[in-house]
Amino acid sequence: MGFFVSKLQDAVEYFRESPVRVLFLGLNGAGKTAILYRLKLNELITMPPTMGINVEIVSPCEDLTMAVWDVGLNAQARPILKHYCPGQDGFVFVFDSNDLTGLEEAREIFDSILESEAWDDVPLVVLANKQDLVDYETIPAIAEGLKLYELKRHWHIQPCSAATGDGIFEGMRKLGCMIQEYQKRKLR
Repeated sequence: MGFFVSKLQDAVEYFRESPVRVLFLGLNGAGKTAILYRLKLNELITMPPTMGINVEIVSPCEDLTMAVWDVGLNAQARPILKHYCPGQDGFVFVFDSNDLTGLEEAREIFDSILESEAWDDVPLVVLANKQDLVDYETIPAIAEGLKLYELKRHWHIQPCSAATGDGIFEGMRKLGCMIQEYQKRKLR
């Protein structure tokens, strides 16, 4: 029993002191980078689509530091995506809720990512961004379109807006809790 308690304490200390690795993915223009900089600076930063990778250390809530890898998913980057998967503690898929035509393409990319064994049981949060705009897709429709209900993994979908900041920190707190549980399961 003492060994297990010691291991659990080590995991909690690691979680507090070392950043967990989180991968941000989604279609170009979904708002990955805007959300990343909302987390880092708590303000809206507008940037052109990410052509490569942004890596930032953020602390979206107390006792949680994340090394966030924001990867642009242009056609050239998709084949090398599998090299970013191993070793990640969490996965955030950002979906543009205002792009009603992009759901099928997003699902195809989402499915191809989840096919990798590197993602088995890794916590997943879907950030349904741009919920502040007029013609946004509903959360149940996005969950259905991405086939989240069929997944046999821990997931959460969070409505949010990079423009206003609404929902982003809540989604990251949920991801932090899911990562803690994931790390406990890995110790068993």
